Amino acid sequence: MADAPPRDLEQEATARSGARHRMLRDPRAWVGGVIVAIVALLAIVGPWISPHDPAVAYRDLMPLDGTAVPPGGDFLLGTDIAGHDLLSRLIAAARPTLIVGVGANLAALTVGSLVGLAAVVVPVARVSLGRGPRARSVQVPVGSALMGLADLALAFPPLLLALAFAAVVTPSLATVILVVGLVLWIPTARIVRARASVVAASGFVQAAEAVGVTRTGILRRHQLPYLAAPLAIQAAVGVGVALLLEASLSYLGAGAPVSTYTWGTLLVDGADWWTADPRLPLLPGAAIAVTVLGFLLLGDALQDALDPRRAAGRGASR
Repeated sequence: MADAPPRDLEQEATARSGARHRMLRDPRAWVGGVIVAIVALLAIVGPWISPHDPAVAYRDLMPLDGTAVPPGGDFLLGTDIAGHDLLSRLIAAARPTLIVGVGANLAALTVGSLVGLAAVVVPVARVSLGRGPRARSVQVPVGSALMGLADLALAFPPLLLALAFAAVVTPSLATVILVVGLVLWIPTARIVRARASVVAASGFVQAAEAVGVTRTGILRRHQLPYLAAPLAIQAAVGVGVALLLEASLSYLGAGAPVSTYTWGTLLVDGADWWTADPRLPLLPGAAIAVTVLGFLLLGDALQDALDPRRAAGRGASR
């Protein structure tokens, strides 16, 4: 049976085959899916369904005392102190916010997966020094060096690292995606390295190496299928974490430019008017919280669907 996956990996493959049915029966997946679908729909069709231009200040419709327009009438959520329609601004900010969350998470998944796989596939690299008869080769512990870098980065809070990266780049939506992605790759690298190490030590992978299967073939046929489940879970949870990190950077003045509408920048704009009009920070803050909740619910449901033993353990603990 050297060419067959070990029992744990066989059980995991069986669990994956029924994951869709378990997801369909999980209310967390439905609630999270509906929230994410609504946000994605707003991001796609927002410019066409927005009731007003988010950049236009309707000062002529504001009360004579200079306060914001209250909710109701043509302005469903009212306006801010400058006269901008709050609903239109929230809709306009959905697309950049989602672009930051998804883009940063994709960058983190890509970098983390490459680092984690490299630590397993190329644990030691032989480097030749010099030429001719005096040439000698040394072994470089690539795997240990890469994971040591990840461990070193874990010693710093993610927000502190993000601030350090943001301090040396020009603020823009692209740099926010890059900064957040550079911070969030570490958990992915550790997860991929741990899972890939288990698969690499399995008998069926060793048998494939013995018969001459290339590293690329082993990676494609044996490693990647067992990495799909943890990467899918990390993708769902990571978007929520990226949204929170972007909002934190915006609040600290290191996020996207104020001219770029994101829920984080709207939250920062409204924070100065907290006592005068609580709607201004609460509405974008609620949008961030609900969206993060949707992605976390999806990630939690996906984790239980792909690992029924975890779900059974949670049910027993209740």
